[in-house]
Amino acid sequence: MLRELSIKFGLVVGSLVFGFFLLEVGLRVFIALPSPFMLADTRLIQDERGFWLNLPNKRQVFSNRVDFNNAVVSTGKNALRRVPCRTETADEDARRIYIIGDSQTFGWGLSDDESWPNQLQCLLNKSGQKFTVFNLGVPGTNLDQYYYRTRMIYDLVRKDDVILYVMTWNDWHSDQSSIRKISLSGTCSSRKGEDKNPVFCPVKPLRYYGLRSSWRQSFHETTGILVPAFDSVKSFTDTVVFSSAVSFLSIPPLKALYLRLRSTNTLKRIGSVIPESNRKLMLQIAADTHKSQNVQFVFLPSRISYADKVYEVLFKRGVLSLKIRISYSIWEKLAVKVTVLTVILFFQRFILRISEHTNFPLTVI
Repeated sequence: MLRELSIKFGLVVGSLVFGFFLLEVGLRVFIALPSPFMLADTRLIQDERGFWLNLPNKRQVFSNRVDFNNAVVSTGKNALRRVPCRTETADEDARRIYIIGDSQTFGWGLSDDESWPNQLQCLLNKSGQKFTVFNLGVPGTNLDQYYYRTRMIYDLVRKDDVILYVMTWNDWHSDQSSIRKISLSGTCSSRKGEDKNPVFCPVKPLRYYGLRSSWRQSFHETTGILVPAFDSVKSFTDTVVFSSAVSFLSIPPLKALYLRLRSTNTLKRIGSVIPESNRKLMLQIAADTHKSQNVQFVFLPSRISYADKVYEVLFKRGVLSLKIRISYSIWEKLAVKVTVLTVILFFQRFILRISEHTNFPLTVI
């Protein structure tokens, strides 16, 4: 009896494995799996003033081998993303726009020309307005790093210059309770004289965040096969989609279904302490950057399933058309004391209509 059950069990398991194999082979004919390693080197490098920056003087190419290919990403000697439409001989009297943010500001997956800070510079040039745009976006960073990164530009800021802090949804996930007030005046010990543009001041010896490469990345580049991570269920589901066409098609909708049906949503899981810590840090930044009359906190939403109640986004590569209505009750849940009733962004002309805001300038785009 036991032998018979074992044989039947083995036949069932074998049939499932064989069926999965056939399905996988069949799907691979029609589906090209993207690579999770879009850049060869994604390390960050530390500045002596206490923040992380992109690798300086770097020219790489974004490629996931499917839909993001041949997108050139380059940084200058100041470790900032290049803004091709900005001329290096720009009028020194031109007002400056310093844009501080994460990967969405940096332009992850986009070429230098396609990043939205560069598109803004191009539009300003065409309009005849004298502005100089600096892209201070660094992937993988949050509000605390935005605060510290202000030291890179604060001594250069004039009262008519613009500072944009571009926040995304994951900024609200990070606890900023331990962040304390700092002096934003930040000079480099290795430089003499007055700099007119943002400069990079590396620590000695050089200190990096992240790995230049891993065995998983090297194996994938050599064989085209990605070995999924087995550290946790989350790490496995996050990586197996790059290993299997079946997983690539099935796991994302299953995740979305789980997020919609689970008893506690993300806002409840975060609680009120973490958003409140971010709100306090925003207020601190607003107070510390008073030398500029034009400091704005910009909330740039991304399309994530649990935020459907907060915004509706229509996003296409290169074109952003967005109309958002946000009720006061939603912002109360985030412990952000700000009312934003209606915001309309016309990306082509960067026209913003903000109904009202209180306590500090917050724009939702």
